[in-house]
Amino acid sequence: IALITVNPVSFGPLYDIIVAFAAIVIGLGSPSVYLIELVAAIFPMLFAMLSVPLVYSISRIAFNRLSAIVSAIVFSVMNGEFLFRSMFGDADHHMAELFFSLLFVLFFVLALKRRKIIYSLFAGLALGSYFLVWYGALIFSLIILLFLTVVYFKNKRHYAKKFFYFKNIFIIMIFPLIFYLL
Repeated sequence: IALITVNPVSFGPLYDIIVAFAAIVIGLGSPSVYLIELVAAIFPMLFAMLSVPLVYSISRIAFNRLSAIVSAIVFSVMNGEFLFRSMFGDADHHMAELFFSLLFVLFFVLALKRRKIIYSLFAGLALGSYFLVWYGALIFSLIILLFLTVVYFKNKRHYAKKFFYFKNIFIIMIFPLIFYLL
């Protein structure tokens, strides 16, 4: 008798939920198998296309308009893994990981630059979404936590309230994941 071993799933449910919801909406409540496969094949391209304006926005905030244009152009014509993972038919979660991590970085940079609480809330929402796409986002989260700890001890009063909101939204986002994993 051979024992069957199963590797644990390291991908969160959010990407599958997004693709399934889109297929249900496009299929008017009853999508065919062909439509589900077509939607799943298109979504990596959509996430890659939506990532280009995020790269532009992050570069624009961090540097200037010229560097933002150059970085968006270079990002959009990159070859290698980015190209292969964003091609039609590669129905995988990698472009969703990239999109949600870039969305988090955008709102995180905006929260640091503009110092508005709403950006911290959106950063927490984006990081929670990133975590629900890929459990490996924990590494990214730990790096951000280290950064926030250094910033907090350097200037406690200035950033404490904004990061409190960021942390709470992130915890609210990953709370269902705890029950999903149990």
